Amino acid sequence: MIFRRTDGVLVRELYAEPDGTVSSRLHQPSRDAILERTARVRAEKPLRDLTFGRKVLDIPVIDRFVLHFTHPELDDPDTATRTRAWHRFIASSDSAPYRV
Repeated sequence: MIFRRTDGVLVRELYAEPDGTVSSRLHQPSRDAILERTARVRAEKPLRDLTFGRKVLDIPVIDRFVLHFTHPELDDPDTATRTRAWHRFIASSDSAPYRV
């Protein structure tokens, strides 16, 4: 590793490859802890008081970047299209690791 930079959530590391090129790795150190906490919350007794709404997904920041490319409609500027896309995503198996 030749360089490491963090903004508090994401870490970028640069590596010098044997062929002289430089590669980059971006990761979120807290990602596994977030997914473990989500699984624990999902396994516990569900919240009964939903007067102000409820949390449906807990998506780590790094995974949200990936979802931007795999499901671009989640970031559509049109509110109706974006809402439909989020409903489809929540109903799909892709959202399983993030469901609370």
